[in-house]
Amino acid sequence: MTNLDEPNEPETIMVETLSDCGRIVETIRDRGPVIMDLRAIEAADAQRVRDYAIGAAFVLRAEASSLGVGVYLVAGQDLPPEQERQLRHRYAS
Repeated sequence: MTNLDEPNEPETIMVETLSDCGRIVETIRDRGPVIMDLRAIEAADAQRVRDYAIGAAFVLRAEASSLGVGVYLVAGQDLPPEQERQLRHRYAS
């Protein structure tokens, strides 16, 4: 039995190309929090994806924050602070 008050684990998207931007935005819009892992792409492309996701987060009333080097959480205000702390701990470098 699932507790409906318990938050869902954010979906992790391993970004490999710029085309993953659409998937990130769709996931935020349709399912909620996303962890973007940008460590597999070049720095210039990672910056483009990050900028795109931050803009989309603003439109979707969410925020993006760094969890570690190259890893970002994009989530709305409904993510419990304790869950965010656990994610930061998990991805800390």
